[in-house]
Amino acid sequence: MKQAIVWFRRDFRLQDNLALFHAVEFARKQDAKLIFVFQIDPYFNRGKIELGNQYFFQAVHAFMKGCRSLGISFIIKKGDPVSSFQELFDDYPDITAMFLNEDRIGYGLQRDEKVKEAAEKYGISWYSYQDAHILGPGEVLKGSGTYYEIFSPYYRRWETLPKQPPVKLDLSLLKESAATYDLHQQDPILKVYHSEWRTGEKAAWEQMKNFTDKILYSYHDTRNKVHNESTSKLSPFIKTGAISARTLYFYVRGTELNQDGKNAFLKELAWRDFFQSIFARYPESRIKPVNSKYNAVPWRENREYLKLWQEGRTGYPLIDAAMRQLNQEGWIHNRLRMITASFLTKNFLIDWRHGEHYFSKKLIDYDLASNAGGWQWAASVGTDAVPYYRIFNPVTQSKQLDPDGSYIKTYIPELRNVPITYIHEPWKMDEGDREAYGCPSGREYPKPAVNHHEQRKLAIEMFQTAEGENKGG
Repeated sequence: MKQAIVWFRRDFRLQDNLALFHAVEFARKQDAKLIFVFQIDPYFNRGKIELGNQYFFQAVHAFMKGCRSLGISFIIKKGDPVSSFQELFDDYPDITAMFLNEDRIGYGLQRDEKVKEAAEKYGISWYSYQDAHILGPGEVLKGSGTYYEIFSPYYRRWETLPKQPPVKLDLSLLKESAATYDLHQQDPILKVYHSEWRTGEKAAWEQMKNFTDKILYSYHDTRNKVHNESTSKLSPFIKTGAISARTLYFYVRGTELNQDGKNAFLKELAWRDFFQSIFARYPESRIKPVNSKYNAVPWRENREYLKLWQEGRTGYPLIDAAMRQLNQEGWIHNRLRMITASFLTKNFLIDWRHGEHYFSKKLIDYDLASNAGGWQWAASVGTDAVPYYRIFNPVTQSKQLDPDGSYIKTYIPELRNVPITYIHEPWKMDEGDREAYGCPSGREYPKPAVNHHEQRKLAIEMFQTAEGENKGG
């Protein structure tokens, strides 16, 4: 009997999964059996298992457990991807096809090309699908056939293009087509990690409905507030593929709510597609500025400041609360990602690549293109980036985004008893105030490591130096 592989990577759902949907159709028409495969690639798991990977493997474990309850088994392979699949091809000579949702950027693209080449040498047909995005790289182009590099015209074009509707899988056909194995495989790396963030398709749908019922109607007004009920919190589910971006798009678009909230959210989905498109156009944008004139920015190498930023000890409460939340939970509000990135690059004057790398290890919703694009935007070195002279004031942002200080107090226990008068600028307290509010000398929250206004001037000079060198060259 013919067999076909379904290779799961970051698409851990049964519904609206293009590769799985087409694999089941293939099995029905060809009277074939499907082999479900998860391949653990050491490229993604070098060294310590950080928060981002912990959540990912938690999602993988939950998905496999759910599949087993339906009578669906997985083969788990570990090691070099090409070697792993060559072993499978040798062990199961009736394999005639592979189905997967493709990667179009970065290491994933290179890996897929190598595995495809190996599969074709065995005479195995390769079926890959653009599943991770509403519209993928190369699907939103100018009339000239070139990539957009400015978001506004990209978005106008994105809005007009037809989108692939979600596909519904017949679970009875899935169960009939799945090959069964009595393997009981459980790689130690898939041990259950415990996170306050839920995983899985059911939880993703519940979160989507909660968001549309309670938050979406005012999303355009509240999305920049840093309290817990201001955003969708769907990004970890999108990252692991527990829900598709297509499903979100069509579900939100179909709600009977005011258009402002819906449009604001759909635009965020478009930003995700835009950053993917930019990364496809500039495949080195994790390590090189898209705007080449800023290659010469004289970033400072300051390990002490970098550590203060990483640990949430800069002396600026909003920055520190955000970094402590990131370290504890693996997630922070998008606005806080922008502000902490701006602080590292334009207050501490540290190379944006250090921050991008740190976020890549900590974020449970880490996305290569979005993270690189966001950091290049905040550091003013990317396409359509914020101008370098627009620099977030951490105190002003703190007062605007967390006016009562409740967010700060959640993550900075040293300031829990400090009143609103001082919560955004605790360095203004005198010794009597510090004693009264429970943070006396020796145990108080640190004073600001730098003066924002002085550093702002230095940052502008730093970028002007780079522009001068670029003109001179």
